[in-house]
Amino acid sequence: MKNTILYFFFVALLFISCDNNDNNGSYFFAETQCANPWQDGLFSGEEPEIVIKEYLEALAVDVEEVIIEPTGEIEACFACSCLSGNIIAVKANPNNEQVLFDLGFYQ
Repeated sequence: MKNTILYFFFVALLFISCDNNDNNGSYFFAETQCANPWQDGLFSGEEPEIVIKEYLEALAVDVEEVIIEPTGEIEACFACSCLSGNIIAVKANPNNEQVLFDLGFYQ
């Protein structure tokens, strides 16, 4: 639990911006074991961050940064929809938020 709190604090600090805009372009996704929208691209051998960025850019999402951080909370099941224990943090143009929300990202 302590690691989870520290992780979210770290991610929050990472994405803090200087302006007072409510939407700073930070979006989060609870990664699953194998039911992520970009899952097919993960077999290409590229780093997951690159696969995710390329997938989102193919959907016309302007992505600045992708970070994958472990939360330490892995679901103990073998279904593809079970959580992997990673959170994907994406910094993207707020104009693309509906596409991200449709994919399962949240703020």
